[in-house]
Amino acid sequence: MTWKNHGRGKGKPVQVTCSYCGALYQIDRENIEEFLQSGCPKCGAPFTEESFTTSKPGLTRRCPFCGTENTLRASTCRKRSCRKPLPYLKDAEAIRLRNIRCENHPAKYAYVRCVSCGKYLCLKCQTTYNNSNYCAECLELKKEQEAIRKKRVRFRVTLLVCFVLSVIPACFAFWLLINIAERVDEEIFRAEKYDKARINLRAGRYEPALKSFVELDDYKDSETQAEIAKEKLVDSKVTAAETAEEKGDFTKAAERYLKAAEYDPAFAGRYREARVKAEVAVAAAELAAAEELSEGISITDAARGGDSHVKLYDALAKTNDALTRLNRVNEFVPDNAELIALLAAAEAERNRLMDISDKVVKRLT
Repeated sequence: MTWKNHGRGKGKPVQVTCSYCGALYQIDRENIEEFLQSGCPKCGAPFTEESFTTSKPGLTRRCPFCGTENTLRASTCRKRSCRKPLPYLKDAEAIRLRNIRCENHPAKYAYVRCVSCGKYLCLKCQTTYNNSNYCAECLELKKEQEAIRKKRVRFRVTLLVCFVLSVIPACFAFWLLINIAERVDEEIFRAEKYDKARINLRAGRYEPALKSFVELDDYKDSETQAEIAKEKLVDSKVTAAETAEEKGDFTKAAERYLKAAEYDPAFAGRYREARVKAEVAVAAAELAAAEELSEGISITDAARGGDSHVKLYDALAKTNDALTRLNRVNEFVPDNAELIALLAAAEAERNRLMDISDKVVKRLT
């Protein structure tokens, strides 16, 4: 129940609002105390001097245990030493109004009701638990239910802990098995690769065998086998290069010496010699072809634009290509007598062809 002044005069009425049903009343100031004591005319909510005061704008009610004044909406006593739950206002006032007796002590008036079974209790029978009023039987049942709930919670927590403790070793064992399986697979793979490399070595496939032994690193005697494969590979390449030199195929010989020099730098010099010989052989072939084309060239026929004209300029182009190749090789390997002689022959052939070309041009002009 709250009240509020409207106007400042002494004769102005007071507006009162019922906290239970919300009814509004305009009460004269002279009759306010009597109205509050009689209760709400609409819902019958009672008001007594012990429970309510009109000295403050908000109505208060007294704690039945310590007598402390609390606000109308308070659920527990505000006194720190008490802190007991206050009974529901409607139930307490309705019990008082109807003069209901305690079911356990008929000689005493009831003050609260059990929130579970609804039994009327006096202050002696009333038991407070979790800010609620219970009778002895309901309180015991409530505690049993909470004990069962706590057991269930403990069981679930224990089950979860057991599950976690069992999953961790299982995961570790699974990880260990995977690692062991990987190592076993790796060992099997390395063994198969080693056997295949040995087969390639015996079959004369030295290059793939050498590559496999190098990749195997420190597996068994892979280093020793790699050295053996390397020696045999170099010997095979050198033998093939020498055979190619005997046949006059210096280009193929240079390729074989280059492969051997990749594994043994001592053959780099022989590679350069074979490369020079290959370039000289190509240049000599080009000069021979140019000389063959230039034989029997007729200046008159060349001036008319016949076959001699085509042969002349083809021979001149081949001579220039041979001269360019020989100059490049001369820079690569200078002071080579055979190369110098061939270079002089190429220059002489080019000069001869240039003289023929000049005569053809003069004939045309």
